[in-house]
Amino acid sequence: MHRLINPRRHYEWGSTTALPSLLGTEPDGRPLAEIWMGAHPADPSTTESGTRLDRLVAADPGGVLGPVAELAGPRMPFMVKLLAAAAPLSLQVHPTAAQAEAGFRREDDAGVPLTDPGRSYRDRSAKPELLLALTEMEMLAGLRTPVAVREVLGALDLPELDPLLRALSDPDPAYALCAALTWLLRGGAHERRRLVAAVTARTRENPGFPAHRLVNELAAHHPGDVGVVAALFLHHVALAPGEVVFVAPGTVHSYLRGTGLEVMAASDNVLRAGLTTKHVDAGELLRLIDLRPGAPALLAGSDAGGGTAYVPPVDGLALWTLADGAARFAGGGPRIVVACAGRARVRSAGGHLALRPGESALLTHADGAADLATDGLLAVAHCPGVQAAEAGDLTGERVPPAGAVRPVGDAPGECLSRRADAPQRRARVARAGSGGDGGTSTTNRTRGIRRMAQWQAWAFRDGEQDVESLVGWAVRGRDGEVGTVDDASLDAGEGAIVVGSGPVFFGHMTLLPAGAVKRIDREERCLHVPLTREQIEGAPRRRSGTRFDDPGYRAEVAAYYGSLPGQA
Repeated sequence: MHRLINPRRHYEWGSTTALPSLLGTEPDGRPLAEIWMGAHPADPSTTESGTRLDRLVAADPGGVLGPVAELAGPRMPFMVKLLAAAAPLSLQVHPTAAQAEAGFRREDDAGVPLTDPGRSYRDRSAKPELLLALTEMEMLAGLRTPVAVREVLGALDLPELDPLLRALSDPDPAYALCAALTWLLRGGAHERRRLVAAVTARTRENPGFPAHRLVNELAAHHPGDVGVVAALFLHHVALAPGEVVFVAPGTVHSYLRGTGLEVMAASDNVLRAGLTTKHVDAGELLRLIDLRPGAPALLAGSDAGGGTAYVPPVDGLALWTLADGAARFAGGGPRIVVACAGRARVRSAGGHLALRPGESALLTHADGAADLATDGLLAVAHCPGVQAAEAGDLTGERVPPAGAVRPVGDAPGECLSRRADAPQRRARVARAGSGGDGGTSTTNRTRGIRRMAQWQAWAFRDGEQDVESLVGWAVRGRDGEVGTVDDASLDAGEGAIVVGSGPVFFGHMTLLPAGAVKRIDREERCLHVPLTREQIEGAPRRRSGTRFDDPGYRAEVAAYYGSLPGQA
């Protein structure tokens, strides 16, 4: 057990008072935006003896991480931040593991130093995150439907918005949003400046509407920034204290105000599109963005050993909270305990600590189960599915059978079983419309088999390809990133690739016929498939024990894709 000494980040959007008030210290006039807790090499926590947490983990991965070390290697799979926003953060997106790996390698190959302010990828990790609101919070997150965006923009009655309104009129919601955002974020600089000036002038004339107030607030902090208009594409979400929201990779978001606790994969990868003075990479953000309309999910907590468990639908991170009471936390692996409000006590086989508000401690796997108490609010970040050696499981997690705890796809460090059944609900949003990204009609597989002869399922449209050279490349559908080409492609047989990881394939892989790939972009290292992610996700799954090159499975996959519009 170790008390953590945590680095502080002074960003311009931070509050000058919120975190000092929590810590019980005098404000120094500087905005204190974040307090990092974890072992990220860019700014790791230290122990009271001065040992960097990343070095502590590397020196004894088994003792600190337990079974997580066998899957993730000698590194902490998650990190924690206290965040206090007094002004809007940048409009941003975080990558999946495959996207981060490809982007990091691409910038390394180009010789871009890690310290270069123009670098987009700081590490090789995905960055899903969840946020526990400690005060009332507001955020922008998730795309609205094209109809809803048109309503808001159309009400401004500005000719400068005509290109956006035309793009948003396309019947394909994903294409409409992609075309509109591409024009907005990557169009001519002169047209964008005129557009932002016209929109902000109009909203100042009528400040009573919620959308107009939002634009005016953003413009006050970032005058002339195209993110002021892009914000109208997003849901405006309000969080009450104690609510937990999950932000998946690919979700455009910005925290507007409030104090919260973030638990995320151990990454500092942020792709920005606006509302910032930092490096903006709109092209890369547009490549990563999830184009499916929808607000982010609020995680519904479940009773767990006297506390409340929040498990997002991704691997490797979870949150457990305890309010004004005492309980035993039996989850194992690495755990970071944070006193979010009031004082806390931590006791285990590794010793005992008293934590003041805002302080934190690392519980190692070797410390075993922990007895926790607080007179306010305490939070524990941990890996779900790992149990301490002591009997009894008060976190609601069973000891996983051998082989059930596993890494995800091609993402070293993104560990542990997915909890896709985690209860969740949609965040409260101010909606100007509703709707999704369009469904997929039911597939007639018999008709697909008859049409097999009309298309070449196992031949690339661009001619013969060296599949090995495509491993690690992104696969993109009509409505966004699908996954990445996996090493298993080399064993899948002629004219096929195996797609894994990414926003569609957490924890499993699927076979994609080469004929379904419309275009291969070697500059972006991306395979383009003219299908939606829902259509690709609906492909037949490989049964346990079946090889990717199994003739029966390949025939079933070919029949499925052959039956989809545009393939045969």
